[in-house]
Amino acid sequence: MTEHKEIEDIQQKINSAGSAFERSAWQTKLAWHFAEQEQWIKAGQEFHKASQIALSESETDKNAKLVAAQLCRLEGLAWANGENHRPEAMRALEQSLLLYENMSDSKAAAEVQSHLDSLARSGWQEQQLSDSLDEALSHILLESNELMGELKPDHAGVKIPLLRTQALIHGLNGDGTAAMTALVKALGLAKELGDEALSVELEAELALLPNLQGGDSGIPETLMQRLIDRAAEQGAGSTQTTLLLEQATRDFAEGLFDDVIGKARQARLLSLESFGPKQVFDYFSASMMLASAHERRGDDVDVIDTLLRCKATLERELGKPAGEPIKEMLDALLPKWGSERFNQALSDYRQMMRAAGGAS
Repeated sequence: MTEHKEIEDIQQKINSAGSAFERSAWQTKLAWHFAEQEQWIKAGQEFHKASQIALSESETDKNAKLVAAQLCRLEGLAWANGENHRPEAMRALEQSLLLYENMSDSKAAAEVQSHLDSLARSGWQEQQLSDSLDEALSHILLESNELMGELKPDHAGVKIPLLRTQALIHGLNGDGTAAMTALVKALGLAKELGDEALSVELEAELALLPNLQGGDSGIPETLMQRLIDRAAEQGAGSTQTTLLLEQATRDFAEGLFDDVIGKARQARLLSLESFGPKQVFDYFSASMMLASAHERRGDDVDVIDTLLRCKATLERELGKPAGEPIKEMLDALLPKWGSERFNQALSDYRQMMRAAGGAS
């Protein structure tokens, strides 16, 4: 599923939600989508929308008040990491503090107050954001477990985003067993819903879970290929790209550079279907792996071609500064290869481009 399509699908779920609770849950999923991509301003905006939906129900629904407090807190943390949005961060955190105090949750209130004190005292530092998010997520993990227990059986579509969030938190905290349990539950719900695209995404997340903890996924090759084929069938391009890059990384370690080149090219092509933040990372990763494999094989012209294509694409999509790291890599080839080898490769590359009519 492409970045644009994923956002469209979530937005459609928001618009068609049958209750305020479901609408808030899907709005939260959209906010998490942007937060995971470190698009903090968009994340803040979406958390704000979600919190307002929950707040509208908070007078009559205890769960809604708890959700609103969580969302205001996350909204504040997202705004805090965006440039020039300190007032929005303060407003959201103050709202969260008030809600937690009204519910007599002294622990959460104290944590939110510490966020406010940090903002008021010295602004927001990157380490403070990381620590505060960890703290907030740990608290929300406990609260979401309580909330999961109160959801009705037909709320599968709402439970899945909560379970994926729990799995991410557990995985980052090094609790692989708890992360796996959450993903297995989410996968079961996705299958109940008959959502094949989501099912294959969750199966891939399960298979790659050890990577989140710095280990080797150890996925059998047959399972890896089956997941790639199913992702392709379901149009889950992002999942397919992730798995192809995992395959290419294994092949590179084994010196199978022909295989690396084929898979990296396929991953690079898939990432261009929709150029969102994850796709930018995937495109860059595939290009670097491709260039490295060509260099190991002695394909000097292909190394230059790959790096120049990457530079041009990043500059076209993101602006000229985005190509600067690739320029530095190209400049480093001269001292690395020596002038004779470098000049010959550059001459051959230019001849290839002339023969192709300058196509890139």
